[in-house]
Amino acid sequence: MNNINVLPIFNQAAPGIWEDFLRIRAFAMRHIYNHHVSHAETVALRNEYELNWRRRGFNFAFGAYDGTDLIGFVNGDCCDRVATIRGLYVLPECMSKHVGSTLLKSAENTGAIAARELDLVSLLKSRGFYEHNGYTPIMHGSNRYSKKIRNRVQCKTVPVFYSIPSFTRACRQISVFNKTEFNPGMINQEHTPMFAYLDVDSIPQGFAFTDDATTSRAYVAQHQPTDFIAKRLHRACNAWIAAYKQINNKTNGSR
Repeated sequence: MNNINVLPIFNQAAPGIWEDFLRIRAFAMRHIYNHHVSHAETVALRNEYELNWRRRGFNFAFGAYDGTDLIGFVNGDCCDRVATIRGLYVLPECMSKHVGSTLLKSAENTGAIAARELDLVSLLKSRGFYEHNGYTPIMHGSNRYSKKIRNRVQCKTVPVFYSIPSFTRACRQISVFNKTEFNPGMINQEHTPMFAYLDVDSIPQGFAFTDDATTSRAYVAQHQPTDFIAKRLHRACNAWIAAYKQINNKTNGSR
């Protein structure tokens, strides 16, 4: 377990993704709560994953991979300026290795595009984990937790799962400066892998995407350090491409 990568899963509807989520969740629930997930529960959860995917425009997911093996995941969605964690599970043998915290941080960073806070419903034995990571119950005794996610003054490169209107407008301005076009449908409908460089106000100052999972193209806003931002974007895109190829060679699936 020396090569753990947390990667964005741009298309959750790809073959095998939800089945992997269900497998990891089942192992975690058996280990922590001695709960054996029934076939009926598995079918219901699988249907719930698909329903949320179809119903919510802004869905996000990250997988923690040990080499090519998925060992943990987090998934959720954004709506009305709130990002919601729907599930976060890690295989028992990988717990207490900061995998869960890294997955949670990834969800927080990508949620900053559209949300001001992140909320979740915690299982009883997970409350300490979320409190350790800065989450607080909405009221005393509640198992619903929240955390402000836009109060960190830093620039960052994040994966883009959905292009909301304000994000689209900013990217179109960048595109005009670079004499190209930005089509949000590539992200929202086709789930093209994309990364954006956000300033301290979570406004994109550059973006890069790959439409063939082999090369990346980066575009930077006017009056910004082009080389610095482009390198950050290419690095993120190319790291995802390399990991995608490795995983895809094993599974013959599409992430």
